[in-house]
Amino acid sequence: MRALLSIVLLGSFALCAPAKAEFTVLPSASHAAEGIKKTQPKPAKSLNKRKPQHSQQTGGNKNKTAILKPKSSLEAQAIGFGSQIPLSFALKQIVPPHMTIQFGPGITPDVLVDWRGGREWKIVLEEAVQPLGIHVSVKGQALVLSL
Repeated sequence: MRALLSIVLLGSFALCAPAKAEFTVLPSASHAAEGIKKTQPKPAKSLNKRKPQHSQQTGGNKNKTAILKPKSSLEAQAIGFGSQIPLSFALKQIVPPHMTIQFGPGITPDVLVDWRGGREWKIVLEEAVQPLGIHVSVKGQALVLSL
């Protein structure tokens, strides 16, 4: 039994790909004193080759910074996805955190939904609950789900 186990273990190690180090070992100071040439690593190159551009809103002045307004809560994007998850959990992932959620009569928070983000959260939510016949409406900072 031990022989079989050791063969299986050694065989699994033999099938593994070798590890490759992503670093360079430089000689220590004591080796450099013995005549081994000490090398300095090259400075890292910048991956961003584009020149910084200045906003036209500031007139091209390098000393001014344009202040951009954040997107409104209706324009915020839903990021992520869900497959067959409870509606109550999907709402926590899709709806912005400052919004309050109100379930209308007949709405079950445990009903399962599918959703895929990448667009405005309201559109994502509407597409998720559409097969269930649920309607979505926003009133101020409140989200109302109704049949």
